[in-house]
Parts: sequence; C-alpha cells; structure tokens
Amino acid sequence: FSYIAAQPPSMFYATYSNSLSHIIAFTSGLLDGLEANENTKSACLQFGLIEMMRFIDVFYPGCKLSTFFESCGIADVMSVSSRSRNRRLGELVVKTGHTVEYLESKLMGGEKVLEPITIKAVNTMLQQKGLQKK
Repeated sequence: FSYIAAQPPSMFYATYSNSLSHIIAFTSGLLDGLEANENTKSACLQFGLIEMMRFIDVFYPGCKLSTFFESCGIADVMSVSSRSRNRRLGELVVKTGHTVEYLESKLMGGEKVLEPITIKAVNTMLQQKGLQKK
C-alpha cells in the first residue's frame, strides 16, 4: 500500500467544488436536525454531488469528470457533510429555530459561515439561466 498525493486537474474547478460541497453539508445538517435516517442523508449526498457536477458543467464547461473523484469532489462532500461548521449550523437552524445570523453571533463566536451567501449566489445564477427548478 502506498499513498499517492494527486493534484486535481484544475484548481479552478476544485475551488468551485469545495464551495458547493459546503452547501451540501449545510443541507446534511438540516437533515440531522430533522433526525432523518441514514438512507435520506445518503440520498442527499448523492443528489447533491450530481447537482454539483451539473452546475459546474453548465456554468464552467470543460471540467473533467475525473475532477469529482479527486479530494475536492466526493471526498470533500463526505467529509464536510459529517463534520463541519456548515453541517453544525444547518442542524442548529432546525433544532433551535433561530436564524443563521443569530446562530453565528451567539453560538459560533461570531464566526461567519459563507454558505448562506453561496446559496444565494448559486440560486441567482440558476435563475438567470432559467434552471432553478431543474
């Protein structure tokens, strides 16, 4: 067994994959807050990864499918969806009923989580292309 460090084909796509994976993590936290079962959470991760791939293909064509099998793709989605600030924040939104802003200021020590901003930006991009409901 040997460990091989691989560099993703494009850091540009890796960066976008990372941002989108944190949206999936936030959603995973919402499901944790709702006490969803593992099958539901697995489906969320699967569909989230597929949507992430579609999004990048539409807005940034040229990304190789193999990029999503690097650390910036599937591995990142799995990692941040089980343990991250974004997952924790999603869970707290459901369990406490408080807003993201309130939770950031009171429970996360003022630390900002960028995913609400990223979610709005992604939604705007989808609306501009008429793809929001696909």
